[in-house]
Parts: sequence; C-alpha cells; structure tokens
Amino acid sequence: MVCAYCGAEVSGQPTFCPRCGRSLEAAQAGIAVAPALPATDTPHGVGGWLLLLCLALTIGIPLLTAYNWSKVFSFGFSNFPWFSLGLSVVMASFSFIAGVLLWKVHPRGLPVAKAYFVTEMALPVFFGARLLIEMLSTRIEMSAWTIFAAFIRPILMGLLGYLYLVRSRRVQATYSQARAATV
Repeated sequence: MVCAYCGAEVSGQPTFCPRCGRSLEAAQAGIAVAPALPATDTPHGVGGWLLLLCLALTIGIPLLTAYNWSKVFSFGFSNFPWFSLGLSVVMASFSFIAGVLLWKVHPRGLPVAKAYFVTEMALPVFFGARLLIEMLSTRIEMSAWTIFAAFIRPILMGLLGYLYLVRSRRVQATYSQARAATV
C-alpha cells in the first residue's frame, strides 16, 4: 500500500502512515483531505541562526553604533570626525534595512544583506589603508585592540555573515521560496 499523502510505502494494514501520520483509512474511504507538503529535512523560515542574524542587523548593530558615538560626543566637538559619524550612520541604516528585509523574507532581502556584508568588509580596507599611512607618517601609536576593532573585526564579521548567507541551508530554503513566490 502507498500513502496517498506523502507517497511512503506502507506494509501491512496500519491505520496511520508511519511517515506522515495521516489516516490511511480516510484516504481509502475517499474522504478529501488536503495533501501534505513534501517532507523535507531542510530548515526554513526565519529561525535559528538566521533569527539571530536578523536581530543583530536590525537592533544590535544600530544600538552599538549609537553607543560608540555617544562616547565620542562626550569628548566635545573640536576636531570631531564628522565623516566617520556620517559613514557609520549610513552603515547602521544599511544594516537595519538589510535585517528588516531578511526578517520579512523579502525577495530582495538576501542580495541586500550580502551587499551589506561585502561593504562591511571593504570599508576597513579602503579607509584603513589611509589611516595606517597617516599613522605611520605621524608616528601615532595604536594599541593592538584598536587595530583589531577598527580593521580585523569588521572584516571577520562581514566574512562570517556573508558566508552564512551563502552556505546556510536554512537561508537557501527560505529565500528560494520567497523568490519562487514572486515569480
């Protein structure tokens, strides 16, 4: 016997399918029951690590940006790094938008989030080179922690986020369904 709902081979005369749990008697009696969705082991939907990523993008990064700049504002406005403030506000906004689009399972969510992580990796390379040249020419010393926080951490976090979006089975299953729904 074959289950009418999931297609599993059923031996003997059980009342319920051992695979999907639906009533085999209802199928034999001709009672119309909605077909089950295909069984899959691939997680989908915004959950697990994807939910954590959405929370980090929509809440964590903007709050961390605001906290870091609140410390800078306490030192006064002479020689204030306005360009850095503007750039970090743009990146925090970019992060928020990427997180919201991912959270809503919007078809553009995945490409926007990938673009955010690529930008997050590129900024320390572009602006870090200028800062390192300036640092070497003026003999300003930076601690290992400052170098890590300014250059290495954003590159590692961007790479980690990008690789998660590219390699995760949950992300692929969730956003392939979103793309298919819009087509």
